[in-house]
Amino acid sequence: MITKFAKFLFFLLFVLFLIVGADYFLNHYYFKSHLPNLRIKRINFSKEGRLKIIYPDGEKVFEKEELGVRLNLSKFFVLQRQIRENYSYLPVRLGLYFGLVKIEVSPEIEFSKKPLREFLEILKDRYNTPAVDAKFVFKNGKVREFRKEKEGREVDEKAFWKEVDKKIKNWLDQRELKVEVKIVPVEPKVKLSDINTFGIEELIASGSSSFRGSIWQREHNIVLATRRLSGTVVPRDKIFSFNKALGEVSVATGYKQSYIIKDGRTILGDGGGVCQVSTTLFRAVLNAGLPIVERHAHSYRVGYYEQDSKPGFDATVFAPSVDFKFKNNTPAYILIEGKVDSKRKKLYFYLYGKKDGRRVFISKPRIYDVVPPPEPLYIEDPTLPPGAVKQIDFPAWGAKVVFTYRVERDGKILFKKVFKSVYKPWQAVYLVGKN
Repeated sequence: MITKFAKFLFFLLFVLFLIVGADYFLNHYYFKSHLPNLRIKRINFSKEGRLKIIYPDGEKVFEKEELGVRLNLSKFFVLQRQIRENYSYLPVRLGLYFGLVKIEVSPEIEFSKKPLREFLEILKDRYNTPAVDAKFVFKNGKVREFRKEKEGREVDEKAFWKEVDKKIKNWLDQRELKVEVKIVPVEPKVKLSDINTFGIEELIASGSSSFRGSIWQREHNIVLATRRLSGTVVPRDKIFSFNKALGEVSVATGYKQSYIIKDGRTILGDGGGVCQVSTTLFRAVLNAGLPIVERHAHSYRVGYYEQDSKPGFDATVFAPSVDFKFKNNTPAYILIEGKVDSKRKKLYFYLYGKKDGRRVFISKPRIYDVVPPPEPLYIEDPTLPPGAVKQIDFPAWGAKVVFTYRVERDGKILFKKVFKSVYKPWQAVYLVGKN
């Protein structure tokens, strides 16, 4: 006798046989070439258009065809195959057969990255600069190797490709797309503040001057003196002496003879041009807002110092009596770094330390009591050929110059000083061969 359960089980098997049989028949015979109600979604896709890449100093346009932008229908065919061949999709198949389920597959948009990748390499060559780590080597009382860290930069490739993928994969019939190339900073791994014990963290001020027109001996002396001063550190609350830091200036220490001012005359002397160095350092110290302990103006206005500055911003030195001195009253040591640009004939001094919020106010110089140079003086020189003329001194206008130097912090005056320079009118002097 057949039980009710056996009848029910037999009925289920019969229904399953019918379903599987119907599925087999419909899949392999009736809908052999396609699946009903499974369609590719219709979209408004245009083969024309252009992608504009915008970078910091220009732009580049790529045509849609150049990038190989096209519709990819593989997603539709993969899904169609899966539904046909995989029995786990049986309910979906039957739903599609009898119109109970309708599926639309959106085509994907694909493109070739090669043209963009090649262009990105060009931009990377143009804009990518590596970060430079700081270097600080202190030896025998002087900084022998110094390099402040320098931030690098690079093309943000990740952001670029993210934006490109997002926009192109949704590029239907838009006439133009725009993608911006971003340049991002690259931080150095080693910073100056991490590798020295002097508290030196940053550039606090700089000063410059031009020595255009200098004879080669004078330029040699400028380079030599700058190199010997560069690397000097000034401790907190200590006074810097230019003459002491520089040491002896003579032919014996490597200097050449060039024009100097001595005893009211312009003559050839050891180390002519060293005052260009003291003048430039004086300007850097002013810009840093440091107290000037000792400074002397030249006897007359020197043309070199007025090529890129108003009169009054010079400082002469002549060991041992005439010196340039300043005090370091900042929270850290101060490192003096000098650089000579021989091509542009410029001298620079950079002061590194730690800023403390001070502000510097330097008034415009007041120039008064201007006096023209005296008439030229001609002196017979029996050593010169008859009629020969040799200029040994050069004319300069006399004047008095005054400017005010004030340093404040948090609205309070730290100190104030008035600099007055008295420049004598200077006479041109010529040696003349006796007739």
